[in-house]
Amino acid sequence: MKAKFEELSGPPIWFYPVAIGCALFMLVAIYLLFRQESSPDKALRSYVSALDKGSCRSAYKLVSSLAKQSSDDYRNYKNFKKNVCREFEKRYEHAYISKIREVIITGNTATVDCVLSYKMSFMPSPRGKPVTLYMRRSGGQWKMDGPELVP
Repeated sequence: MKAKFEELSGPPIWFYPVAIGCALFMLVAIYLLFRQESSPDKALRSYVSALDKGSCRSAYKLVSSLAKQSSDDYRNYKNFKKNVCREFEKRYEHAYISKIREVIITGNTATVDCVLSYKMSFMPSPRGKPVTLYMRRSGGQWKMDGPELVP
């Protein structure tokens, strides 16, 4: 009596391309989820964009721990919301960084000279003003460092 053996076969031909595609998709998703701001100007743009969109929590996450420790205005989220987010909303109808003029990096600190374009409710069109803001690298991520956090 002969034993019947089924021929072992591998996965279908479409399996490997689909598995590779899924793995690549997951890697890109993880990268996008956990990426950090790689430069002071990108972090600054993210910070101002968060304030402009009313995303105060996102902006607060982009403030250095040193800035939070050194000022009661930023010590906790409640104070930050009151002293930075609401102040930003009062000053500007819309604001964004329109130009980065110079970035000077010294170790873990950076000075960013830029142009903040803003519009107030009574203005027919946006205006720009030069501002200098300070950044600090902490844990590989650039964050706002004060002393002034409302551009």
